[in-house]
Amino acid sequence: MKTCYILIRYSMVLKRNFDFVAFRDNSFSDYKDMIFDEIRMKQREEFFLSITEPSMRAIKKHAPSDIRLRVIVLSSEDLPDQNKKVLSDVEKKNSFFSIIYLNENAKYLDVLRKFIKDDLDKWGMDQAIYATTRLDDDDGVSQDFLVQLKNYLKVGFSNMCVSFSSGYSAIHLNRDCTVYSDKHTVNTSPGMTFIDVYKKHSPKESINLVFDFLRHRDMDTFRPTIVDGTKKTILYSVHEHSDLSIKYKRQEVYQEDKVPVKAVAERFGYVKERRQGELSKLITYHGSILCYDRELNKVVHKTPAVSKDYLFLDSRSMKLKTEEGKYISLDNDLNVQLLENPNDSNILLEKGRKDNLVAIRKDDKFLSAKRSREDLVLSSNSADWEIFTVV
Repeated sequence: MKTCYILIRYSMVLKRNFDFVAFRDNSFSDYKDMIFDEIRMKQREEFFLSITEPSMRAIKKHAPSDIRLRVIVLSSEDLPDQNKKVLSDVEKKNSFFSIIYLNENAKYLDVLRKFIKDDLDKWGMDQAIYATTRLDDDDGVSQDFLVQLKNYLKVGFSNMCVSFSSGYSAIHLNRDCTVYSDKHTVNTSPGMTFIDVYKKHSPKESINLVFDFLRHRDMDTFRPTIVDGTKKTILYSVHEHSDLSIKYKRQEVYQEDKVPVKAVAERFGYVKERRQGELSKLITYHGSILCYDRELNKVVHKTPAVSKDYLFLDSRSMKLKTEEGKYISLDNDLNVQLLENPNDSNILLEKGRKDNLVAIRKDDKFLSAKRSREDLVLSSNSADWEIFTVV
C-alpha cells in the first residue's frame, strides 16, 4: 500500500514562519492580527469548504485501490473557537482528515514527521512508498490527482519531486462571481509533491517532506523534479486575501483568456456547472462586472458590485436582464429603459469566437467598456473592450 499525505496550512501562526508573501513586512503581532481578521477568516473558511474540502473528497472517491489518502491540516492553537468548530466538523465528516493545532513556538516540520512516521508504522510494513503534497487552504486539485500521481509513486522516483504545472486560475472578483482562466506554472506550490521511501528498520528512519524545501519555485535546484503538464490538475484561487500581489491579480483578470465553467467542471467536478437557462453575469476585459446604475439610469461596469446591480445574459432571448426580471433597452444617449418583453429591447447579445464570449450590439454599433471609466460608450468596432465574458 502506498500513501499520499496532503499537507494544508490553515491560518497557521508560528513565530518561526511569519514570512509568507502577504505578511513579511509586518511584526509578528500585526501578522497574527491579520491572519485572524474576522473578514479574512470568513473568506478563507468559505474557500476551504467550497474548494479544498470537496477537492479532497473527490480525489478520495477516485483514488486507485493501492493508494491511501491522508489529509493533514495544520492550524493554530489560537484559532478562534468558531473556526475550530468548522475544522472539527470537517474532521468528523471525513475520516481521512486529521487536524493538528500548533502553538506559536512549535517546530511544525518535526510535528509532521512524527505524525507521518507513526501513521506508517501502524501499517507494519518494513518499507513504504509515500508522498507528501503541499496544498493551500483555498486551492484544489482535479479528481484524478491520485491517478496521475500513481505514475510516480514508485521506488525509482524516490527522493524526487513532481510539479503538476497545468491548471486553471479561479479569479474570485467578489463573493458570488468567479472567472476562470488557463494557467501554466512550473514549480508552483499547489500540488507540489515529494516522493520518498520509508524504511522502518533503517539506521536513518527519517521522514522527508515537501516542506523541507522552502522555496518551491526553485525545487528543481534542490531535487530532480518531474514536470507534468499533460492534464489540467491544479485549481488556483486568486482573491482579495490571497498571497498574490494586487498587480499580479489584475494581470490575471485583464490578460488571460477566460475559460467556460463547463470546461473547468470536467476536470474539477466540485466546480458547479451553470444550469441551462440560468442567468449569467457579464465580465469586461478589465475584470469589472456589468451592472445597472439605478441613480444614473445607465449601464456601467464596476468592481466590485452589489448583487442587486448586476446585469445578466438571458441565454434564451440573448438579451440583457436585471435581477428583478426586467429587460434592458437603451436610447440614443444610452439611458436605460426597463421592459417586460424581451422582444421590445433594442439590445442584442451576439456570441463571440468562443461560447463564453459575447458582444453587445445596439443597432449597428457595440457597447464598449473603456479602461478609465465606469460608463459604457458605443463603438463601431468589436475588439477587446467590446467583448464580455459570460460567467
